[in-house]
Amino acid sequence: MLEGAFSRMQHDHHFEERDGQTVMRDRFEFRSPLGVLGRIVDRVFLAGYMRRFILKRNAVLKVTAESDAWRKYLKGSQ
Repeated sequence: MLEGAFSRMQHDHHFEERDGQTVMRDRFEFRSPLGVLGRIVDRVFLAGYMRRFILKRNAVLKVTAESDAWRKYLKGSQ
């Protein structure tokens, strides 16, 4: 992360084939600024929030990828 609210953030996607299906696994790490106070906020509030946010976002991505809806995001695919 180059700019933003977090002092550190890394989000990686790992794809693999399992039983003829594509499985995506997320690796998401973040750290808030403000030292110990930031780490407390991370654990108490942000960890759960960010997990729910990514799960909801991934559900939307799955529906989009498995339908024709993905076409509107690629130039010239309509």
